[in-house]
Amino acid sequence: MPPTGDHEADLHEASVVTILFTDLVASTEMMERIGDDRAEELRRAHFRLVRDAAGAHGGRTVKSLGDGLMIVFASAVEAVAAAATIQQRVASALAAADTTDGRVRVGLHVGEPIRDEGDYFGRPVVIARRLCDAAGPGQILASDLVRNLAGGRGTAEFRALGRRTLKGLGEPVVVFEVGWQPRAPAPSPEAAAPLDPRSLDLVGRVAEIEELEAEYARAEAGELRAVLLLGDGGLGKTRLAGELARNRGKDAVCLTARAYPLGATSSLGLWVEALEQHLRALDAEEISELCGAAIEDLAALLPSVAAVSPRLGAPAPPLVRQLAALANLLARLSEITPLVIILDDVHLADGSSWEALNYLTRNLADQRVMVVLAARPVELAESVIGGEVLLALEQ
Repeated sequence: MPPTGDHEADLHEASVVTILFTDLVASTEMMERIGDDRAEELRRAHFRLVRDAAGAHGGRTVKSLGDGLMIVFASAVEAVAAAATIQQRVASALAAADTTDGRVRVGLHVGEPIRDEGDYFGRPVVIARRLCDAAGPGQILASDLVRNLAGGRGTAEFRALGRRTLKGLGEPVVVFEVGWQPRAPAPSPEAAAPLDPRSLDLVGRVAEIEELEAEYARAEAGELRAVLLLGDGGLGKTRLAGELARNRGKDAVCLTARAYPLGATSSLGLWVEALEQHLRALDAEEISELCGAAIEDLAALLPSVAAVSPRLGAPAPPLVRQLAALANLLARLSEITPLVIILDDVHLADGSSWEALNYLTRNLADQRVMVVLAARPVELAESVIGGEVLLALEQ
């Protein structure tokens, strides 16, 4: 029986949790081989698949880490089952697409990490991350503690790999591989796969596209613009925003991010996701130049910046400094080329992402920035902070 919503409440109170890390294998090579746009499309689809698989077993996504996710579980048994489900669903998706692009590695550890504002820190987190790093494509590595808690209750098989020295850890860790089996193929392999509507040219919507282009022209001239696309699910808000990005992809930097339900995004998660897709394609010198004096504050938010300027356990800066650092980074990007930021499903956005939108639009008013927000009207009306921010933007 799948876990109920009570797991979410359990995670808020539990001191001991099972931590799962995923990592998309060879993402840089994939991006160079198939191009940024296609690689980003595959990455987003991959993240949706992983989140859905973990959520079915009571997992809560803590944050995105560039090409991977950190997810926590109240139950070690469910965490192990989720890891197997993730690998099965990824394998099925890759088999259907006849490709190996998108394989994933998984690491699992259980412990009592330090918790701070919905995030987790400390040695248990480090061990889980290092186990993920040590795993091969399609492999799940777990610690001895996970095997002791889950081995006698679940159906998964654990194969001992002995002691391994993991990066950054002084003592070797006893490691086990979690076995999993691919799902049986669909009973009708000759049935044609459904046509992906994103592969078709957009027909109609002339008036809407012209209005978006007019707003872009104002942003290109040096006036920050914010556009709200409202419509029920399935009406094409995402496709319309994507058409703008496709049309302007050669003369603007286009950043995209999507909000997720149940608090699946971390603090400022929308902005982190949007910026990470651009920053991870840059080298260290370019990142340092873009961040400028705010590099240490940005390192607390953005994994790509942290890789250039490690903070080594320094406390996170206050929110106002983080927002100022984000504004500085976006301003520098817009000085180089116009900036289009597409935030999808903002009715699900966390409060900090809304607060950032309010701050950034006020402080980047004369920058070449266009923000496109896509939302469902009924759900958006239920967001108190979202309504306040949008009212301020209208005024």
